[in-house]
Amino acid sequence: MSKFTCPTCGKSHDELPVYAFEGPTFWKAADAEERKNFDLGPDLCRYKDEHFLIRARLQIPVLGEPDNPLEFGVWVAISKDNWWKYRTTYMDFNATAMGVFYGWLANALPGYEDSVNLKVEVRPQGQAMRPLLVLEPTDHPLAREQQNGITAETAMKYLHDWGGF
Repeated sequence: MSKFTCPTCGKSHDELPVYAFEGPTFWKAADAEERKNFDLGPDLCRYKDEHFLIRARLQIPVLGEPDNPLEFGVWVAISKDNWWKYRTTYMDFNATAMGVFYGWLANALPGYEDSVNLKVEVRPQGQAMRPLLVLEPTDHPLAREQQNGITAETAMKYLHDWGGF
């Protein structure tokens, strides 16, 4: 983002920070004892060999700023088979050969009701880059914003309102 004066705080910002989640929503809600059942790393998460998740990037285009989207570092639940395939290929240069697969958003994004379990396309990027997510086209506000974009002012206000700065 070119230098932008924030309408909320009046400060000049060079770019938007990534709004990132440490783990999936159900990990955050778990007590200390239950968290022992999670194998949570920086990019992969497994819960009791029942739930399989990867960290990914959900981007909302910022109008007029094609290289600086509002970005969320989120977790996405995927099938066990896809998790194992992804786990063994995401560091490779040719990880994109895995192709698109599907999953479900595993974070409750503040300001977006009912975001957990939104269906997403998972698009591997290769070379240890986190995959990009494309939300299934629906009437959900997050899906509409990903399709249509938001203003820079809206992105900055979101980050200020929800603790992204």
